[in-house]
Amino acid sequence: MDPFEKLPEEIFDGILRHIDINDILFKLSLVSKKWYEIIGKSSVCMDKVKLNLRANRKTDFKERIELLEWMSKKEARKYVHIKSNCLLNENISLEFYKFLKTCSSLESLNVRSIKVDQDQIDKFDELSIPKLESLKLMFVPREVINRFILSSCNLKKVILWNEVPLSYDNLNYLPTDSTIECVRQFMLNNQYLEELEIQGRANFYSFFHQDISSYVKCQLKKFTLKIEMSPQLLTESQEDNFLKFLSTQAESLEHVYVDVCGKNILEYIFSKLPQLQSIRFDIELRDPNRFDVKELNLQKCEKISKFELPYVKLFDDVEDYLNLVPNVKHLLIGHIVPRLIDYATTHLHQLEKLTYRYDDCAAAEGCQGMYDNLKNEKPEINKNIVLSVCNDFL
Repeated sequence: MDPFEKLPEEIFDGILRHIDINDILFKLSLVSKKWYEIIGKSSVCMDKVKLNLRANRKTDFKERIELLEWMSKKEARKYVHIKSNCLLNENISLEFYKFLKTCSSLESLNVRSIKVDQDQIDKFDELSIPKLESLKLMFVPREVINRFILSSCNLKKVILWNEVPLSYDNLNYLPTDSTIECVRQFMLNNQYLEELEIQGRANFYSFFHQDISSYVKCQLKKFTLKIEMSPQLLTESQEDNFLKFLSTQAESLEHVYVDVCGKNILEYIFSKLPQLQSIRFDIELRDPNRFDVKELNLQKCEKISKFELPYVKLFDDVEDYLNLVPNVKHLLIGHIVPRLIDYATTHLHQLEKLTYRYDDCAAAEGCQGMYDNLKNEKPEINKNIVLSVCNDFL
């Protein structure tokens, strides 16, 4: 018989306190089912906890709820990182939310899927996680998002994805007054925020349906806006509100990614952000002929080292953009063609990596073969470029 079967839980806790956390999680927990169970129940501080609250059958949710109730009583355990998936189940979602109220030491939280019935919404009351620095929410209803983003004043990284798995044009995405006020308070409270990612139309409207520039106290280094909607749906006032927000971040932004924007936003990003090092535009994803670069007042950005333009197909348009980033090191484009290879090797002397979605070189050897031939024929070209295929269809 295994002698550890007879030991009380307190003895196991004493043993685990003398073992490195990585050894506990990735070695000791694999020794046997008994050790796996012991570690899962131990009150010793766990550096990282992944809560898989999914269930194969609806009856399994009772077991998950009992687990959460049990974990909530483990006051000695100070959770630092939690990742959870509640599988859009109302009861699990509510119990998980209650559990978070016991996690005062939490520093990072990643939540996928919360489901709330309207008659339950009052049970998702004020939440306080004072040490929380990193927050990622996906498929979380707006009312609960509001609770999360106000749970801490020390947030450094916030990622807000779509509230529901699918979005439809006939839904009402306009924010309520309470949501607008929550966004204002979020921007006021979190002066240490460095990275903000906003995905989905509802999240975009929550931030930019009204002007929030006077409430912004942070200095972002990285900003991502991915709302996957037609540029025609971007109203003049929303564009103006977004520009006002960007003006508050002009001296700090180093990385910008936008998928839908108007001419004024495009010009502002190229001309008014002196610290910018990385740009990604998905501007032609839904409106292929909206922008003629020659008609825009875009200034050359010599600090740009990473440039991603995955949806512009015509080389002439790509060339106009590349002329603006002469010192680029990493380049992502949609279609690689012989003219682009020739341009990159002769004009982009700092280029180290060229990533493409589609190889449109007609030669049998493709773009790699063409590049190899150029290196033999023209010794003066850039010979340090690595070509690679991109499978990132975001």
